[in-house]
Amino acid sequence: MARIRVKLYGALPKLVQAYDKERGLDLVLPDDAHLKAVLETLGIPEERRVVGVLDGRVIKPYDPLPDGVTLTLLESASGG
Repeated sequence: MARIRVKLYGALPKLVQAYDKERGLDLVLPDDAHLKAVLETLGIPEERRVVGVLDGRVIKPYDPLPDGVTLTLLESASGG
């Protein structure tokens, strides 16, 4: 099992009831967990266009998430 701390920014904290802005949210997921699985677990719809950041780099939806990491989730900016 992978233990992952998730930090949400922007409007995302409003979508997750148990979210604590100070501490984030701790999840326990299968060893093969990835960003898409985290979003599904949290109930964040794909339409929100969320970007995952791990160790200062943007990750892809199916990049593996190692045990003990902190995953930052942001909504991507768009518009004109």
